[in-house]
Amino acid sequence: MRSPKGDEGSVFKNRSFAPFGGFRMTWQSGIMKIKAVERAPEKIITWHVFAIAALAAALYLNTLNNAFVSDDLPAIPNNPDIGRPFAAIHVPTFFNFIGYRLGGLNPPAHHLISIAVHCANSVLVLFFLRLFFRELPAFLGGLIFAAHPAHAEAVTWISGRPYSLLALFLLSSFLLYASATAAQRLNKVKFAF
Repeated sequence: MRSPKGDEGSVFKNRSFAPFGGFRMTWQSGIMKIKAVERAPEKIITWHVFAIAALAAALYLNTLNNAFVSDDLPAIPNNPDIGRPFAAIHVPTFFNFIGYRLGGLNPPAHHLISIAVHCANSVLVLFFLRLFFRELPAFLGGLIFAAHPAHAEAVTWISGRPYSLLALFLLSSFLLYASATAAQRLNKVKFAF
């Protein structure tokens, strides 16, 4: 792509800007070049993490008094294998086992796990957005994710927990990949999961 004003005397000649911080577009001799650049890492402000986690938890603490409903009944209270750890052959069943070990067949323990997973997801969204944006937009994005009503079913309904777990592992794997590629090494231990 050629620069808008031509080669010589152009305001775009040998200029560059990085709108998202991760890529730099440069004009050299009238040709646009795009390359990835490392920007100075800005620290995640710890109160951003706590504010996002607190908002995510506060919005769903009222679900601790909810009972088991619909698909929760065969998965947790009517499941004869709920107390056996080796019967948990997939991740959602394993999290049901953890809830059973924490609180038995009482729904608050299972709802607490769903709330904790949602808090973790909200914080991971902050870290994910920090790869592309500065502090304030990433913080606002994390707050929007924590408070968005689209997550109500996945958080309040215990059988909807696999959706939250999918987000947890997807965001975690992407952040681990981004971390490994930024350091220009792929550590096998990090990718064992």
